[in-house]
Amino acid sequence: MKAGFLIFTLFLTGCAAAPHASGPARPQPADVAMTPPAQAELYLGVIDGLIRQKRYEAAIAFLAKYQKTEPLTPRYNKLAGDALTGARRFDEAIAAYCHTLKSNFAPEAYNGIGRALSARGQWPEAAENFRQAAILDPSNAGYLNNFAYAQMKQNFQGADLAPVVSELQRAHELDPASPLIRTNLALALSLSGSRDQFLAFLNTIPDAAKRKQVADFSTAWKADWTGDTGIKESTP
Repeated sequence: MKAGFLIFTLFLTGCAAAPHASGPARPQPADVAMTPPAQAELYLGVIDGLIRQKRYEAAIAFLAKYQKTEPLTPRYNKLAGDALTGARRFDEAIAAYCHTLKSNFAPEAYNGIGRALSARGQWPEAAENFRQAAILDPSNAGYLNNFAYAQMKQNFQGADLAPVVSELQRAHELDPASPLIRTNLALALSLSGSRDQFLAFLNTIPDAAKRKQVADFSTAWKADWTGDTGIKESTP
């Protein structure tokens, strides 16, 4: 078994009082004179960079080294959750995020739990965690998008999609450059049965090729949505 996280079974996912996880990394910034807190933060920054590069196993290795000498802060646990999710070690990732829910990293932790659950096809539980993330950080377009997408994955149709459309419209206004949010908003409009709104929204996409791509995705949704494997990589 790799770097030692305790595995938890949860529903909102039951992040109940869990024992402190023994966890993952700490790079040695070699000959740089710093106070211990500054050195630790620098080290966690290195790990964050590895995760952004999708070097998840390297990040886990550094986290394992870090936890041998440093206190496991909320930032550490958030990064551990991110790295373990990237490595598809979802139970361990959720356990790490659970240690972060009472900190300033709570929105990221709820979103991370939602991503791990969505990768396992647990869409109702994922939606609830994305909802919590969006409540805590209502201006985060990514959280709104994830919450809306998780609801669509529960096969909401017609009038039931009105709140989803509203969430995605807000997300689109917050991040109009996101092709992922734009596509999901078009899909929600299509599934809601509002053809006029759907066509009007397509007409706001100036690039004809992108407009066709969005329309084709919406048309193909019902045929292949069950094969989805979770929130897409490009979603925060």
